[in-house]
Amino acid sequence: MSTVVAAPPEVAVAPPAAAEPAPLRIEISNGNGIAGMAARTARLLEGPQLKVVRLSNVRPFVVPLSRIEYHQPQQQAARALSERLGGMQLVAQPDDRRSDVRIILGRDLRRVAPSVTAAQPAGSSAGFP
Repeated sequence: MSTVVAAPPEVAVAPPAAAEPAPLRIEISNGNGIAGMAARTARLLEGPQLKVVRLSNVRPFVVPLSRIEYHQPQQQAARALSERLGGMQLVAQPDDRRSDVRIILGRDLRRVAPSVTAAQPAGSSAGFP
């Protein structure tokens, strides 16, 4: 007598849902001495795709030009951030586990501080992946 073995029923497996990309981790450093400027810039940038993880000072507050320091994999995001903030200089840096990008606010913003901090509405993440 032969035994018939039934095939196991097919189970439909749904493809994994696309994971949301992790937000860009940003440090903002005040290098110009304008009280509260790093915090105002943080409020401007915070949104679903951008997360400000650290505020700091660069003493003695004599940074001449604002710049964005980034890690090589974040070059495209740093470029978009630079455009959003009025064209800040981009500088590649070695990896630092605290943040993906560091914005250093310089003395050049002393003359244009209100327009830079009003560049985009809070929570807007236009131009970011």
